[in-house]
Amino acid sequence: MATTNKFERINRWLTLGANIGVVIGLIILIIEVRQNASLTRATLETNGVELTQNYLEQMIKPATAEVFARSIISPETLTPADIVILDNLLASQVQVWWQLILLEQEGLVPKARVARAISNQAPYYFGSPFAQKWWEMETVGWEGTELRELADPIIRNIDPSFIEKRLNILLSSAPEKGDE
Repeated sequence: MATTNKFERINRWLTLGANIGVVIGLIILIIEVRQNASLTRATLETNGVELTQNYLEQMIKPATAEVFARSIISPETLTPADIVILDNLLASQVQVWWQLILLEQEGLVPKARVARAISNQAPYYFGSPFAQKWWEMETVGWEGTELRELADPIIRNIDPSFIEKRLNILLSSAPEKGDE
């Protein structure tokens, strides 16, 4: 009988040890999952920054900037090659937003951040008649997605002369040549 009690005691201690091991294992697993989520978020955020950087690098090229400006000031002068450049520029911006939406869908960024990014950036990319027409044609492909749900009402409410007005304000405040 004493041997049975001894075995029961050992069995209870072994069971307790196993349960403690399981709890420790779960805690380690939770920590690891959080670290992986952080790494995933950082990787995806970096990808989004790279997309934006690539976009901005394209925009500062003189030929691209000239095409973008003509799309605002005199879109009737655009050539088919110009339209391809603009199509790629606008599609790149939409891809930046889509990247943020994917982060949001994975629970890595809040939906409010995505909406704020679209709201803050959209006027500078879609504040012209050309860009709004482009979006009108493009939005069909995003039907039923969160991108359309978030971006469409914002873009449709942008003043189509936003960029032109902004350019005029900036040009009027620039120093005259020779005044420098």
